Amino acid sequence: MANAPPTKSCATGTLSSTSVIAMVRMMPSSTIAYRTTAACADPVTDWSVSRARLASELETWRLRDPIERVRSYLARTGEADGTFFERVEAEADELAAKLRAACLALPDPPPLALFDHVYAEPGAILDAEREQFAAYLAGFEEEGAE
Repeated sequence: MANAPPTKSCATGTLSSTSVIAMVRMMPSSTIAYRTTAACADPVTDWSVSRARLASELETWRLRDPIERVRSYLARTGEADGTFFERVEAEADELAAKLRAACLALPDPPPLALFDHVYAEPGAILDAEREQFAAYLAGFEEEGAE
């Protein structure tokens, strides 16, 4: 949803993570806590969420967002103020930047590594697919040698 403020979750400042967890557990429907980004996120392409969902449905899902509910609760009860939320957002932005940089710095895995952890035990079908993919990749090496 384009005009919904971005929210981030982080337990810092005057509240400990234990306090935040305790508050979340007291809230209804908090046993299944998930972000409804599919319903509320800004689209990356020209496809618009509003084409598939009514504004009232988007608002319903936005109100169910557990992070937004905790934020609302903290503000309503006076447990946190604007400064706290600014610090949390700054810390979340910093952590996100570090995480993105770390992910981008990771080396590319070998192409056949994608078969290493598909199943706990190897199987004939997966082994055959691995061999087919290895032959496919070998074709590129042969082209490069010519």
